[in-house]
Amino acid sequence: MKNMKVLILGSLLMSACGGVAGAKVPSWNAQTHVAAPSVKVGRNWRATLNVLPTDEQNKKLYDSWQQGISRCMDANGFKYEPGIYYSDNWMDNWNPLDEAWGNQFGYHNPKSDFPQPEQSDDVAFQQMLENTCAPQASAATFDDADVKAFTTEVDHVINDAMRVIAEPGNAAEEAAMPKWSACMSNHGLKFSNRHEISQKFEGQSRISNEELTTKGADIACDRQVGMTQSRSVAEEKALNVWKSEQQNELQNLQQLRVAFDKAVANL
Repeated sequence: MKNMKVLILGSLLMSACGGVAGAKVPSWNAQTHVAAPSVKVGRNWRATLNVLPTDEQNKKLYDSWQQGISRCMDANGFKYEPGIYYSDNWMDNWNPLDEAWGNQFGYHNPKSDFPQPEQSDDVAFQQMLENTCAPQASAATFDDADVKAFTTEVDHVINDAMRVIAEPGNAAEEAAMPKWSACMSNHGLKFSNRHEISQKFEGQSRISNEELTTKGADIACDRQVGMTQSRSVAEEKALNVWKSEQQNELQNLQQLRVAFDKAVANL
């Protein structure tokens, strides 16, 4: 897992890039999308740790950073319009068994359609932004002692948890893969694993009927053979063992969380 600071900045700055190419790839709406709740897969197991910054906190950090850039640029004679926060928390809700998701996105990631203010392409403007104001504002926001202490420890904890659940989760999925592949063949689709499907469709700019049909068969076969379900059970079992062994570290993280919450609230 990348450093939390990089995760926040990288995911938010993606908004300026427009996400996945192709006008037919929709954006994700957290308010209207209802994820399948029965299987703890994707990244939503992280919520059980109760350690990640909330979306509201990520927004405050981002806004503070952007406002710091704007003040710095203004002090140096340039006009900078603060960027607009882009939430990527759709990743926490992704579920391979979610039919609503599959019917909407197929094997694509949602695109971001959040508009961003246009900035000057003047060389002096860009140099001041990239070499001075953005780094200074970033340090003022993300290198705050309480913010940095918490996010650094979060990186460590999440990395460790991901390491612990990876092996049993992968093993459970691989054990079910041959039956899943046979089921897909019964639908007239020749794939030995999901990676082959992703390679076929992810790079396409539009979501085709073939992709949606394949996704529908994929979900049906997954449910039939219990592939995601078995992975989820294995991951949850490993995670619970890890949590029982890491109680002291998790308690320490919660203490750091209190200071982090106060620091963000005071931004």
